[in-house]
Amino acid sequence: MFKRFLDSILYPTDEHDVPRKRAILREYLDTQKGRERDEKDKSLLQNLTQGWDHAVETNYSAIVSQVTAVLALLFKVFASHADFLDYGTLLAKTLLQPHIARRFVRSTSAASKEENVIAPALRLLTELTRFNEGAHARAVYAKRDFTLEPKILGRNINLGREQSAADHVKKPSIRTTAIRYLLTHLRYQDERAKSEILSNTNVVRTVFDHIRTDPPFLIFEILDVFKSHVFQDKAIARHTKSRILNGKALSRIASLYSYEVEEGSLAEGHKAPEQLAHDFLRLVCTDPAYGVMLPTQGFYPSTFDDEEGDQDDVADYGNDLGLESLDSYIKTTKVRNIILSEFIQNQRPYANTLHQELVVDIFKACPELIADYFVKRRDFSYDPKLTSTWIGYSAFLYQTIQLSVPKYFGAKKNYRDHPPPVPILINSILPQPLNQQVLTKCLNHSSDLIQLFAIRVLIVALQKLRSVLQELSNGSTARSSKQWDQAAKRLISEVSRRCPPIRTVFLALKKPGLKDMKRESITRLLRLYYEVTPQVALQEKFDVSLPLCNALVEAEKPTSSPEDNVFRIMELEHWIQMARLSPAMRWWQKQSESSPTLLDFVANLRRIPPILAVCNAPKVVSDVKRERAICRHPISIE
Repeated sequence: MFKRFLDSILYPTDEHDVPRKRAILREYLDTQKGRERDEKDKSLLQNLTQGWDHAVETNYSAIVSQVTAVLALLFKVFASHADFLDYGTLLAKTLLQPHIARRFVRSTSAASKEENVIAPALRLLTELTRFNEGAHARAVYAKRDFTLEPKILGRNINLGREQSAADHVKKPSIRTTAIRYLLTHLRYQDERAKSEILSNTNVVRTVFDHIRTDPPFLIFEILDVFKSHVFQDKAIARHTKSRILNGKALSRIASLYSYEVEEGSLAEGHKAPEQLAHDFLRLVCTDPAYGVMLPTQGFYPSTFDDEEGDQDDVADYGNDLGLESLDSYIKTTKVRNIILSEFIQNQRPYANTLHQELVVDIFKACPELIADYFVKRRDFSYDPKLTSTWIGYSAFLYQTIQLSVPKYFGAKKNYRDHPPPVPILINSILPQPLNQQVLTKCLNHSSDLIQLFAIRVLIVALQKLRSVLQELSNGSTARSSKQWDQAAKRLISEVSRRCPPIRTVFLALKKPGLKDMKRESITRLLRLYYEVTPQVALQEKFDVSLPLCNALVEAEKPTSSPEDNVFRIMELEHWIQMARLSPAMRWWQKQSESSPTLLDFVANLRRIPPILAVCNAPKVVSDVKRERAICRHPISIE
């Protein structure tokens, strides 16, 4: 009867009748205040608590269930209106008296089949802890032997059951109720109490063990509370956070990527579980402050401190190591982030875009894992096959290579005395699956899409090589050490060995029916060969003047769309830059007695001055003028 009365206040069918019912409840509560001599000893609802006490002693589970359910509802009513604040405070003090508080442990530790006893007790503890913005949370925790015993709470968190999301809302499982009780403490306790609660890793990890079976609303609450009130709480020490998530827990959270949401089970404004898990993992796995990721030193092995290293160990460090021993180097060099290393091996970045984004973010935060990942991941062949898996893996490789080079290669304040190991650097430029044989097959493939993927990967790889070489040059200048120059030479040599011969790229350019975009991409790749690996480009005797003339002619022709014109201008720029870098280029030389020189050809084009301006090639203009002066050729290029 009392329970239905409280329900009618909390969930009224007639709002106008609620004030009258509140007044009745207030009168009743006034009659239930204990008449004690000392103001501090006042209590509320003595008859109800005595009935609870008797029911527990006699194992009368029906009464225990009813009393705890009514008390939990009372706290909800007290929290709904400011007039009941004093009553709630008095009831909280009553329930936390030692002879009453010990009844909590009897109810919460009941046999697992007695859900009707366990669930109301957990709800009562939850309402008591969060009442009045957690005003009594510290007092509840002070009685933790009765209210928050780890073994009992851990067992209750494990008591889940198979049911639909709608059933979870109507009748939450013991697991749901127990987790909400734990989360309430994490919301309202101070950092000392939270640290002590989180030190019970068996309890905390149990939350994540079966998270995949939880309803969407509970997944949201779990990840939101752990994110906002644990990992982002700067008052909690990092070592405390580091004990929460191990490899198993991370994998359980990652399993939410394939979580299937029942129609209508997602609360308004809540993200899907897969997106919640993704945001959470990106947060905790990419910042050392959250405990999962250990601080790293970029491309340097973790066995060396950031500001000091033993000069006697330089040979073992990797710069005197033969490139053919890359595998043995990686196997003997241990990464510091073992948990993340094992975790990302179980992800599928080639099949799931969220997996791909997560692994790339981890690579960006922890570059030491790039080489480690690709050397260990030998189960995937990059041989060209036009499948969704191959395309996904290509996109993953592209994004990995595209990652920026860490400042000072990962050192904190300045360049070290020695560069990072070349085997580590090469895997950030051209990861292990990308070798000359595979890339040549891709460029020669009949599929335009496979060819385009290979071209894009090679372009971004050579651009990355240029960035790494610039850092090596800066390090050489800063440290005046030959090791930096030697590392640069060995790096160029190894990248050249892994890239397809430039002849293969030229042949790809000669294929009929190339569109302007694809032509521009191949030409850009050729230009990078000349700029970044000139010793490879110049090994092949290739006359740049003929394709340069063709590019000039094509740039003069009208196009059906502005985009095509842009691609042609860009292609022309690439040929001009290659002409600059080619020592065999002769601007004044005739192809035959009757043919004009390249300078004559250029002079007869109407648009060559604006084209050169668009290409931003003042050096080329200067070269042409110099050649004109030498040959005393009567043309004017301004």
